[in-house]
Amino acid sequence: MAHPPLYKPYYLAPPPPVYGYPAGEGNGINTLFVSGLPDDVMPREIHNLFRNRPGFESCQLKYTGRANQVVAFATFANHQSAIAALHSLNGVKFDPQTGSTLHIELARSNSRRVNKLGWPNFDLIFTQRLNFDSVES
Repeated sequence: MAHPPLYKPYYLAPPPPVYGYPAGEGNGINTLFVSGLPDDVMPREIHNLFRNRPGFESCQLKYTGRANQVVAFATFANHQSAIAALHSLNGVKFDPQTGSTLHIELARSNSRRVNKLGWPNFDLIFTQRLNFDSVES
């Protein structure tokens, strides 16, 4: 009696495709800048968007304070992984209710992030100071 073929117990994602970008066009950048997000986006949603992409390391959600504009940064292990994620997610409709479409590009520089063991790999950043003095008790 023939036995079924043995399969590896873990699925390994294929390596990201190699894209031919000219030298000097951001080859050292492994961080993506994500805009076009709805105002009520949660950090976990951004993490879930990128977590299955090969080479994903961490993400940050940033509230800019300008008309409730929200942007995100996603950091990858290398430039090729970042480019693969950029090509697969750029232009994707993120929220069908609001019609928000993702606009993804390479960041100007890599994120400077300290890896904290035991913490989730997403951060929430506020760039506008919150004023609690004006709240009435």
